[in-house]
Amino acid sequence: MNAGYNKANGEVKENAETHIASTITAKDTLTTKSGQDTNIIGSKLEGNTVKMEVGKDLNIESLQDKETYDEKNNSSGFNFSVEVSQPKGKPATYENAGITGGKNKGKTNSTYESVTDQAGIYAGKGGFDIEVGKNTDLKGAVIASEADASKNKLSTDTLTYSDIENKAEYSSSSSGFNFDSKGEIPITPSQGMPANGEAESTTKSAIAEGTIEIRSNENQNISDLSRNTQEALNKLEKIFDAKTVKEQQELADLFGEVAFKAVGDIADRNWKNAKTPEEKAKWAEGGEYKILLHTLVGRMMSEFAGNGFKSGAISAGISQALQNQLSKIEDKGLRLIAGGLVAGTVNKVLGLKPEVGSSIAISGIKNNDYCHRPTTEGSYIFVEGQGYFIIENGIDVYMQGDVPPAGAVVWYQDYDNQDYGNEFIKGDGGINLSDTYFQWEERTIIAGAGMAQQYVKIHVAVDDNENDISVNGMPLISPDDYGEYQRALDLYNYYGGTSMDAKAGMILLEGGASLTGNGTKVIDGMRIIEGKVGGKIPLDDFIKIRSQSIHNGEAELMTLGKYTNGTDSYISVAGENSTYFDLGTKWENVRNRYNLTNNEMFEYFNKPALDDAISNGKVIQFSHNPELPAYENSFLAQEWKYLKDKYGYQSLKKEGDVWIAR
Repeated sequence: MNAGYNKANGEVKENAETHIASTITAKDTLTTKSGQDTNIIGSKLEGNTVKMEVGKDLNIESLQDKETYDEKNNSSGFNFSVEVSQPKGKPATYENAGITGGKNKGKTNSTYESVTDQAGIYAGKGGFDIEVGKNTDLKGAVIASEADASKNKLSTDTLTYSDIENKAEYSSSSSGFNFDSKGEIPITPSQGMPANGEAESTTKSAIAEGTIEIRSNENQNISDLSRNTQEALNKLEKIFDAKTVKEQQELADLFGEVAFKAVGDIADRNWKNAKTPEEKAKWAEGGEYKILLHTLVGRMMSEFAGNGFKSGAISAGISQALQNQLSKIEDKGLRLIAGGLVAGTVNKVLGLKPEVGSSIAISGIKNNDYCHRPTTEGSYIFVEGQGYFIIENGIDVYMQGDVPPAGAVVWYQDYDNQDYGNEFIKGDGGINLSDTYFQWEERTIIAGAGMAQQYVKIHVAVDDNENDISVNGMPLISPDDYGEYQRALDLYNYYGGTSMDAKAGMILLEGGASLTGNGTKVIDGMRIIEGKVGGKIPLDDFIKIRSQSIHNGEAELMTLGKYTNGTDSYISVAGENSTYFDLGTKWENVRNRYNLTNNEMFEYFNKPALDDAISNGKVIQFSHNPELPAYENSFLAQEWKYLKDKYGYQSLKKEGDVWIAR
């Protein structure tokens, strides 16, 4: 007999405010006159020469595009089951009654505010001559010119200006609990890995080099007014995508599952091989080596989800340091809760993220301490063919045929699941060692068997028989013959990760790298020397920069060209329907940080971007003709030369305002 109740609800609210600039353009001279104010709000005036007479105030203001995303979801339910039997002529009996269920909630919030197209006055080679009767006010706006400074003049009674701060931020978290009255852990806390991200930039007000006459205050200090109109926009790219954030959280959780189990394997192996009690203690629960490994895994989990390294590293280390105390809590559910509370509290006291600490501590206890041979003093061990042992002073002491006392917890060798980190399983006492009396520990697997789960199933340690490698329970005979394998590798390559050797002809992966025939590690055709691409850029940094430089990666078209502040810029031409390569203000930061030449920047980032585009079958278009003499020796010309030399492109065909590579 079964009875149950389930309730789930979710709500998503999205709002977007987008501005499209109105533009007045004159081919030669643009002249405007107004007896009162002239307001240029989120709009542009363009001309080869710009002449303006403003009777009162000139106000130029850029507007921010804005987006908000708010998601909330809640679920709860329970199920009651009982076995009912009633032999003929006898009263009914009820056995194996149990209740399962849980309650979980999650929320995701994102905000984005950025100027994407800068309002202003844009003059060409003829410059500008602007006469303002009263005040000129710029709010994240520009008065730009391509002319020599001698051709640019602004005369105004007073001048005010301010910048606009752009920002993007998001956060996502979930929590809850599950219960099973018949399970080994009746109540299990559920604390998903939170994900966070933030970015900011400043859209500056700027006036091109030239004469600025402030009639009422000739000595006004305008040294903080930018004169660089080409780099004033600083458009902030969007950093939030709901699907990507969820995958990011799932990957962090699954990485924790695999990595913490690997930590247990490493610690267990070294604990066994240690020659002295002092060395064993370092690999035991709460030992300094195990604390260090937990700290490293916690750091990586936290960074995967965009939470920085401190929140994860500290909470994982603290949780492991306290395992000798936490292991005294017999109820495994309470032990998980206690570990999560302690780590979360420590993070909160230190001004870090408590939910990150709780999530990582729970993962460490569940996937390391609950799945591996215990090293806690006084634990009982049974090894088939050898008998019982008890841990005393960090050493396995043979019990010479004695049986642990009734009710004692015994750890039993698990020969079937050693490759999954479950080297020992927990028994319910020393009464009988038959399987009937043992409660086998179950690994936590996220439902749905998505690509991230397949990645875990493929990459967990395997033995020498390749038939044991499986995806969703199906044996994997040849990696090349199974599409799910490639999908999993694609996910692994995208996010990077630790190295893996699957012993069954699978390639070694290290942050997306592969092995060439001579054993040299390469990525995007460049050698990895001592963990650095080309011996200069750390591999993780390189992968991150490469990812950030590609925009609209799913598009079927790639746009190359020259960057300008106008609508002819290759970024504007690309829009949202074309892939384009751009590091923005990070270009100089990357070049200086890793001491790269311009040629090296082209080799490390431009070429791989082109290779990716070609390998994905994208059509290549240029916003500017790369064959013009004006672009000789520019990156634009180098990109066109690279496409011709490597991929056999021969000509450009003008279609509308773009040139299609053929």
